[in-house]
Amino acid sequence: MMMTHGLWTSWVQWSVPSAQADAWQHRLEWGHSSCSAVGAASSTRSNTMDVVLHTARVARGLTLLTGGTAYDVATATYLNPSDWTDRPLTRFNANDHVTVVQSDDSEHRREWFYTRGLSKFGIDEVEVFQPIGLPSPPILEKLSGIAEELIRNGHSPTVGSSVTIQHLALSVRIVRHRTHPSTDMPLILREVSW
Repeated sequence: MMMTHGLWTSWVQWSVPSAQADAWQHRLEWGHSSCSAVGAASSTRSNTMDVVLHTARVARGLTLLTGGTAYDVATATYLNPSDWTDRPLTRFNANDHVTVVQSDDSEHRREWFYTRGLSKFGIDEVEVFQPIGLPSPPILEKLSGIAEELIRNGHSPTVGSSVTIQHLALSVRIVRHRTHPSTDMPLILREVSW
């Protein structure tokens, strides 16, 4: 089923083939009896934010109507009906669609911070590293601001280029590009520094 609002289109596959549903059930370790899929139809650079917001609204509606659980593949986030109460989706907010993850990089004795969800907008995820023990809230805030600006710009900057984040008074430089073999799907990343 296609769901359209103006130029924004999303699709819903009400019944996923049983083999695919079984694979998701096993992968996500949940006991739901049925599985549907929601996705964004093609979008242009100018309406990507609107299409992603529309698709999230469809997923929110289905979760609330069925009392089920939504799983955002791009952010690796589970959303139950109660999780949507602080996400009314009345307007676009980058934090509704992109998360910042903090993890240990024990091999190099440092902390790894990276985004999940920029891929919804056709943009590579961003990452940064810092020594273990330093405060993380400033890093989380900065990565959220960087993600918001990249969504607004609509493309991944090239290695060696810089992006200015006005509201954070920050000049961000793209240091390198790499692919990280994540457990669920490979992450295409651009390391940033400021």
